[in-house]
Amino acid sequence: MKSMKMGVGSGCVVWILLIGVLSMCILSSSIIVGIGAPPDEFTLHTTGKFLCPAGSTPETYVHEWGVDRIKDYEIYCVDADGHVMEITSTGHAFLLEGIFMLAGLIIAVGLLFAMAAPHEP
Repeated sequence: MKSMKMGVGSGCVVWILLIGVLSMCILSSSIIVGIGAPPDEFTLHTTGKFLCPAGSTPETYVHEWGVDRIKDYEIYCVDADGHVMEITSTGHAFLLEGIFMLAGLIIAVGLLFAMAAPHEP
């Protein structure tokens, strides 16, 4: 009975260590990838489908200003009549970051089960 308690305790310690190490590495990497993802037409249009209300279509606008030609990306949700229903300038970035975080979490959990599962010799 004592060896079973010891096995459960050591198994929990291994799980906690693996969760900590994998989460720190993979989730921080997914944050960096999400921040560095370029806001091209495909990603803006894809995230715009989730951000715009029903009955509207996302249109992308790029504003450039300054000496360095800094770009600002906005998604305009336009209805069938051409009226702008909603404008979002940061929503797509947060949604894209969340998608990368979710993917990183799925990878971390998958690796956790692969590494912590008991293997028979």
